[in-house]
Amino acid sequence: MLEVIGVLLFLWLMGKVSGLLFRLAWGAVKVIAILLLAAALPMLAAGLLCAGGMMLLVPSGLLLLILALLKGDV
Repeated sequence: MLEVIGVLLFLWLMGKVSGLLFRLAWGAVKVIAILLLAAALPMLAAGLLCAGGMMLLVPSGLLLLILALLKGDV
């Protein structure tokens, strides 16, 4: 009977420890995700700024080329 109580106590303790480990792992994943997001957002902003700048430079460059051709400077 003492062995059955010991096994049940061990299983209960194993369940509590696994729940604690799950919560610890979940917290660690959230911390890592926040750090990765904090590192990725400035790079995303820089990439969007560069892409947006290129989207503005190409049409304005073409307009300047057309104006230069019309004036006969080229």
